[in-house]
Amino acid sequence: RRADPRNLKHVETGSAALVLTAPLMPSSVLKASDLWLKHWFLGLNENTPLDFGGSLDQWCDFMNEVLTECARVAKPGGRVVFGLESHKDWPNLPETTMQLVNENLSSFFETEGLLLCPQPRVQLKDAQKERMRLRASERDVLVVLRRR
Repeated sequence: RRADPRNLKHVETGSAALVLTAPLMPSSVLKASDLWLKHWFLGLNENTPLDFGGSLDQWCDFMNEVLTECARVAKPGGRVVFGLESHKDWPNLPETTMQLVNENLSSFFETEGLLLCPQPRVQLKDAQKERMRLRASERDVLVVLRRR
C-alpha cells in the first residue's frame, strides 16, 4: 500500500516485526521512477519529482517524524532498518541519524549498529564502449534500530 512514511495509518500499531525504508537524502531531487520503492511508498506517479531540497536540519526534522511513525508501527523487539546512500555533501548521515535516535527517540529505539554495504564494481559502457568503474570507497549504509 502506498503511503507517506510519516503517516502509516493503514498499519496497525505494534504490528510490524521489520520496517525497511530508504529515506530521501537532503537536497535530493529525483524522478520518482528512478527509485521505484520510494515512488511506491509515497504513492507518487512516475512523473512526480521527489524534491527534498532541504537543509540538514530540515532532513533531521523529517527523519524525526518518520522514525516516530516507525516506532508506532514496530512491535517491541522489532527492527527498523534505514538504507542511506553515500553522498559526498552529507558524509555523516548515518552517524547523524543514530545521534538523532539517541538524543530524541531513545525511549523508543536502541541503536544496534551501522552496516556498511560496499557498492558492487559495476561496469558501465559509454558511447565509445569505454568502461568505467564505481569508486570502491563509495558505499551505502544500513542503520539498524531495535524497538524497545
